[in-house]
Amino acid sequence: MKNSIYGWMCFILVACGQNTDTTKKDSITVALSTAPITKDPTKATDTTTLRVLTQIFDTFIEKDANGSLLPGLATSWKAISPTQWEFKLREGVNFHNGSPFTSADAVATVKRLSVTTESQSLFNKITNVTASDDYTINIYLKSPFAPLIGYFSHGKSAVMNKDQIADYDQGIISDPIGTGPYKYSEWVQGDYTKLTSNPEYWGVVPAINTLTFKTIVDPSIKSIALETGEVQIVMDVAYADIDFLKNKEGVTLIQTDGTGVAYLGFNVKNPKLQSLKLREAITLAIDKQGIINAVLNGQGTVADTMFGKTMVGYLDEPDPLSYNPEKAKQIIQDEGLTNISLKLAVNEGVRAKMAEIIQANLQTVGIEIEIEVLEWGTLLELMDKGKQDLFILGWGNVSQDPDDTLYSLYHSDNFGAGNNVTFYKNDTVNNYLEQGKTIFDLDKRTEIYRKAQRILRAERPFVPLHFIIDPIATADNVKGITLKTSGAHRLNTVTYSE
Repeated sequence: MKNSIYGWMCFILVACGQNTDTTKKDSITVALSTAPITKDPTKATDTTTLRVLTQIFDTFIEKDANGSLLPGLATSWKAISPTQWEFKLREGVNFHNGSPFTSADAVATVKRLSVTTESQSLFNKITNVTASDDYTINIYLKSPFAPLIGYFSHGKSAVMNKDQIADYDQGIISDPIGTGPYKYSEWVQGDYTKLTSNPEYWGVVPAINTLTFKTIVDPSIKSIALETGEVQIVMDVAYADIDFLKNKEGVTLIQTDGTGVAYLGFNVKNPKLQSLKLREAITLAIDKQGIINAVLNGQGTVADTMFGKTMVGYLDEPDPLSYNPEKAKQIIQDEGLTNISLKLAVNEGVRAKMAEIIQANLQTVGIEIEIEVLEWGTLLELMDKGKQDLFILGWGNVSQDPDDTLYSLYHSDNFGAGNNVTFYKNDTVNNYLEQGKTIFDLDKRTEIYRKAQRILRAERPFVPLHFIIDPIATADNVKGITLKTSGAHRLNTVTYSE
């Protein structure tokens, strides 16, 4: 590791030494912890990919840092009936290839959202979409759908060109064509993605001409790159680096509350993990605060639910299975759970370190864990196919609606690529989650989601670990990031000066 850091520093110093024009600030490099895995926004299932694609594409509706809804490519929307919505579309917008954005593109986008595996958990209540004219569409639903409007601010709902949709659906994956503030330029998979500004953007035209997203897995190398000027923005600042960067001259730390949670998931298709008692023992054995202290430098809050207090349906009830390794040992002894060995799949970085703590925790109660550290795309593919035992992931609730978390992760319609990678199924939970989509009354909706969570807590397909914060570090002379609750922050408002 020392050699790789030294080599990276040498590269940075040489590159910086060659750049003698200090007055021109029209390019920025952003460091990401993982690489984007697809050019198709509808099929994006991770925040990193959406962080790149949100610069290229627009959604029908936008959300500000406080979660308030704003016009995007839809300038207004209204309910015609409980099962019909009318969207008025923005006129005078062109795609990056010069073709005009019209209702034909909007119709093609919405139809695809309702049937694509990765997006249908959000949009499968849509039965049809039609165009009244070039700038009006009507969306028809199976039944009233409370989260619908918020979901049209989700990065998956990025509006695509109708011709490119036709190509994508035939497996022809060309360079992404959006209407957003940046145009696609170059993608070297696993290394970097380069974008250039769209001077005809209908919103704020970027001051930065070239925007490069660079994959740097190692947190220490990201910090070095920021200090030396090789990158100007760091997403996913390592928790251990927060205090250091907060006090570092020339660096600004932006610390926002995320909407997500990090969790340990069980593949309940695995014959061993079909044992509820084993899942309970694992839950009891994990020292969540110890993980926060050792890996996250004390930055974080223990989670015992899959979303936080600000959301409808939050289960404000203590978890009866909080950290108790002695009780875990007793369950293992009483149930005869001997010679248990499992594989724990994670991606590189902080979650690999979390896995080491969990491995040690479980070893003390007699459960052997083999850690598999995988490249991000490989990990997601493994989980979609149900080939993992245990895994650590995060879930960021972009829409701030409980349906986004609970239906996506735990309804049996969404096995695999639909995001239910625990392969959990309970018909009563399915029923509650389906009801929750259709109820607008806040109190009734809250109670439905609490009922679902009580069953989930009893059956333990997952262990919430900690609530996620979203720290970003920038050079002091970088200003104007447009923060999003999703973590997929917009960068067309950024300036970079002396």
